[in-house]
Amino acid sequence: MHNASFNAADLTRRLANIVRFGTIAEADYQNARVRVAFGEDAVSDWLPWADSRAGGDRSWHAPEEGEQVIVLSPSGETSAGVVLTGIFSTEHPAPADRASVARMVFKDGAVLEYDRENHVLRADVPGKVIVNAEGEIVVESKKRIVLSAPQLVFDGPITHGNSTHGGGAEFNGKIIHRNGDLIQLDGDTVSQGISLQNHVHPETGRITREPSGGE
Repeated sequence: MHNASFNAADLTRRLANIVRFGTIAEADYQNARVRVAFGEDAVSDWLPWADSRAGGDRSWHAPEEGEQVIVLSPSGETSAGVVLTGIFSTEHPAPADRASVARMVFKDGAVLEYDRENHVLRADVPGKVIVNAEGEIVVESKKRIVLSAPQLVFDGPITHGNSTHGGGAEFNGKIIHRNGDLIQLDGDTVSQGISLQNHVHPETGRITREPSGGE
């Protein structure tokens, strides 16, 4: 009779421990483990958390103290459980309220968002954005590409070619060229209304036609 009561109690305990809500109490990022608090007294052992990928492709978005989670223990033993993250709470509410918006909000104020209803991809970053690629970086637009900054720095040669529709590039503001020759292969360069290829020398009155093909 004693064994039957013990087995029943143990089964009840295991069933209650299969799925438990809690909050992150401590984090060990070096070993990718966290401890989860269940209420004010009970705290789990060090447990792994589930991220989106952990194979040849790996992701890292570590949970923090105070974040609400679920501990899933298939055997009913919490010490063998795994932590499932991403459970919103009153302290950390959902960052969006529409199904058509995918948004990630970071603690420092950065926001990554795609609004599929309006077809807008947005990134707001309070610091620096760095893109490194061993191959080409290609940006294409069917309308315009607008770069707006107090200063634009091009570190390397610039190739400008008109499109098949006769369009071109437009530069507004001062352009400073350093460390190299400014070579005009096709077309004319005009500054303050003065043509480089067809400008007049005041002392001679002659029109100077500069070669345009590097001849």
